[in-house]
Amino acid sequence: MNRRAILYARFSPRKDADECDSVERQLTVLREYCAENDIEVMGEHSDEALSGADHDRPGLWDAVSELKRGWMLIVRNIDRLARDAMLAMVIEDKITRRGCTILATENGDSVSRDEDPTSKFTRTVLHAVAELDRAIRNARTKAGMLRNQRNGRRQSAKPPYGWKIDPDSEENEYGRPSGMLPDEAERQGIQRMRQLREEGASFRSICSTLTLEGYAPRGSTWHPATVQRILKRK
Repeated sequence: MNRRAILYARFSPRKDADECDSVERQLTVLREYCAENDIEVMGEHSDEALSGADHDRPGLWDAVSELKRGWMLIVRNIDRLARDAMLAMVIEDKITRRGCTILATENGDSVSRDEDPTSKFTRTVLHAVAELDRAIRNARTKAGMLRNQRNGRRQSAKPPYGWKIDPDSEENEYGRPSGMLPDEAERQGIQRMRQLREEGASFRSICSTLTLEGYAPRGSTWHPATVQRILKRK
């Protein structure tokens, strides 16, 4: 009887997306691998625009829940599962406890309950390296965003809260105005957030106050996580 597998792919888009290993490209490679190795594909799942450090990935957990004893979860590379050492170990534990195996086609890395201690140690080190690489990338991205913000330039499609697009600025590589101007109304909102937080208000309480006092959110309503992110950035 053919071996059976669930395929999983994850992709975090970047500026050089055409050169990156997209979800469809990953799945194509996995399908070809299964065809060449007499493995029956029982399902495919993916997550787009989600980091390997994100715990909340519907595609990943759907793939895990669909696994049956003796099946494999096949990925292009082991870091498609996680780029956080602790999360990677949690995922591997859940899968191997179901009597299943993880297989990475790029380097032939296999994860199962009966693997030898040396392989497990090596993979743990690789998970730690992947987590360090992610932390370095995030630090560089954050530094670049702050530098551009100080210079009145933006990197994302939408300017951060407290700023608005300068329609007369130079275009960036995406053909959009790259400059930003202070948004005084939103900056008053930030000042009010900071004041309330210094007074000991919770993020949820700050949301209620902002709504009552007429400070407009970017979306339909204020969320505690949004307030926390704005204050952390400032």
